Amino acid sequence: MPQVIVVGAGIAGITAASALHAANVQVCILEASHRIGGRVCTVSPGMELGATWIHGTVNNPIYDLAVVRGLVEKYPSPEDKAEPNEEELTSWKLAECPFIREGGTFVETYVVKDALEKFGRYRNEIFHWPTLQVDAKQYNDSIEEYLSKRWKQDHLETGMTPSEAQRLVFQWRKRLECSISACSSLSELSLEYLHEYCELAGENVEVLCGFSKIVESLLAGFPSENILFGREVTRIRWGGSDRNNRVSIECSNSEVFTAEYLIWTGSLGVLQERESNLFDPPLPRKKKDAIHRLALGTVDKVFVEFDRQPLQHQGKQWDYVSLLWNESLEREEPSHWTKKIFSFRAVNNILSFWLTGASAKQMEQESDDAILQHTKLLLSRFGLVEAEPIRVIRSSWYSNPLFRGSYSFVPVGASGSDFEILAEPVNLPELGLETSDSHRIYNPCLFFAGEATHRKFYSTTHGAYLSGCREAKRILELEGIKSQTLKTN
Repeated sequence: MPQVIVVGAGIAGITAASALHAANVQVCILEASHRIGGRVCTVSPGMELGATWIHGTVNNPIYDLAVVRGLVEKYPSPEDKAEPNEEELTSWKLAECPFIREGGTFVETYVVKDALEKFGRYRNEIFHWPTLQVDAKQYNDSIEEYLSKRWKQDHLETGMTPSEAQRLVFQWRKRLECSISACSSLSELSLEYLHEYCELAGENVEVLCGFSKIVESLLAGFPSENILFGREVTRIRWGGSDRNNRVSIECSNSEVFTAEYLIWTGSLGVLQERESNLFDPPLPRKKKDAIHRLALGTVDKVFVEFDRQPLQHQGKQWDYVSLLWNESLEREEPSHWTKKIFSFRAVNNILSFWLTGASAKQMEQESDDAILQHTKLLLSRFGLVEAEPIRVIRSSWYSNPLFRGSYSFVPVGASGSDFEILAEPVNLPELGLETSDSHRIYNPCLFFAGEATHRKFYSTTHGAYLSGCREAKRILELEGIKSQTLKTN
């Protein structure tokens, strides 16, 4: 019988289980699907439906692990700088990424640079928000409102009216920021708390052999028989007085597992949908409120195979193209999901694009044939080569009941402390329930890990990894077990 049951075989769950196993703790992973990785899902090298980049190379445990295992090259240490520059943020060099308007007209580079420089400056202000000594309520705590007012203020001060092309590039950058934060609109994103998110220095690194290789490497030395697939947890009864039966876990196939400790690593979206029926007794009110204040956004990736390289225009060929829609971001909310596509990337004959928020959810309801035809029409709309689409591969993170989204963000009305509340272990005295006099059962028995439990690194794979280390360390300390040093922040 395991001392610890971990729910979920994503990065957080695998990291926690591997650390506990290395300390000779009996541990078992219950995974609802039939694969490991969670929101890491590699179809083939270069085709990632989930996590795509290692975000930053400095003090990033995922990057360090990938280097040690030979999965990525070692990058030179970046020069000291206060903030990542715009090109590091997007991983796209302007010279390699033409900006094209509907109809096939290209925007000159100096126009693009001017609009992106302004956005980068405003974004830098947001990431230094406490130093501005400005009340976020002036902007309804909305990043969208702050950006719009700063844009207008800049042009009022200079007495210059921005060109239509500058405005469209600025709107494009907002779309990109939505995909970074997983929101439908920047009006959803909290102005006051975005600065708490920590962007690590260094490159954003693609794992060319596939991000799933990193997940597999985390399992090195962990017994495969201790991962049970197809076990969707439907009920967690916790707080029993018997040391070996403090937590009882019921699965959809009617199996029941018991343990002394449980680490939940399922997504925030699943907690939001099911927490009221999942836990018995219910979670403390403080934790329930934090779960529902935070947001789990949706970011979907779509890959379309064509009969030829699709990003061609008048004899030229590109790897990236940024799309500038004539409609403003504010007026297009009811529009078709395709109007939220902000760029195309092509690798050989495979075209890919990202969708976020409501547009991603709309796309998930479309048939494969509809997506193929919409993508073909988009190429024509922007004056690109008329290639024939063959097949589509795409993610559906929101529709998947095991996830209900991609990664978390702090919406208006929430705060960074909600991540910490979600991360707090739960014990019986917190609920005011009576127990026996045994000191041991006052120890927490429910633990929570995953990207949405890390205040500084939410939404990232290194945040998930560190949260798994954190919860393993908590349990080892409760058991009085000395172990290898676990990095938790």
